[in-house]
Amino acid sequence: MNPRRLAANHRGEGLGETVEKETVENHLQRDCSMQSLVSFLAPLCWFSVMPFVRKSMYKFIKDPGDVRVGEVIRRGWVKGDVGILGVPWDGAVGTRPGSRLAPARIRSWLCTSPMIYGGLSIVDLGDVDVVVGDHKETWLRVENTVAEALGLVRELLVIGGDSTTSYAAFRGLRRVGGDGLAYVLFDAHPDVRVVSEGLTSGQVVRWVREVDPKAFIAIVGVR
Repeated sequence: MNPRRLAANHRGEGLGETVEKETVENHLQRDCSMQSLVSFLAPLCWFSVMPFVRKSMYKFIKDPGDVRVGEVIRRGWVKGDVGILGVPWDGAVGTRPGSRLAPARIRSWLCTSPMIYGGLSIVDLGDVDVVVGDHKETWLRVENTVAEALGLVRELLVIGGDSTTSYAAFRGLRRVGGDGLAYVLFDAHPDVRVVSEGLTSGQVVRWVREVDPKAFIAIVGVR
């Protein structure tokens, strides 16, 4: 296609360039695309600079002296005084499932609670990646994670999950803690069942004794 020349001079009269019809159409399409992109990004940019938008908070009253746990807790695989580890697992429950939801619920309550221990560093280590339908692999992951976590924090709070969570965590503690351990169970049931087949969380005290025959075991609350 022969170009169509548009007259112009150095004073800026005219377009001052030679274009083809196809080139003009390409420019128009590009301009339309850029306008669409700007229209799409504009709300995002507006949102990022809105003066009345803030990060999620754990309180409604803006009192700088009222510090909540969620404001100071650190998250990640880092060192600290107290570590929190969730185990969302209830695969051994034979009656009422749902305890796998406990780690998330307890965290929600904890983060909105007042921070009353000044100078104490709390670390949320996350949740163990449990395997639904595979209790042996899940318990092994809990054991390994607990053993590693005890190298990062002075005290470790493991949130289950059904009672087998404590059994798997005890295995991890036994690996790094050696002898002289204790297992204290607050439960209305002694968890010393003997079953002919299947899996139940009501056997954990027997299993703990197998892991450490010398461990001190106390059961509080049996009815």
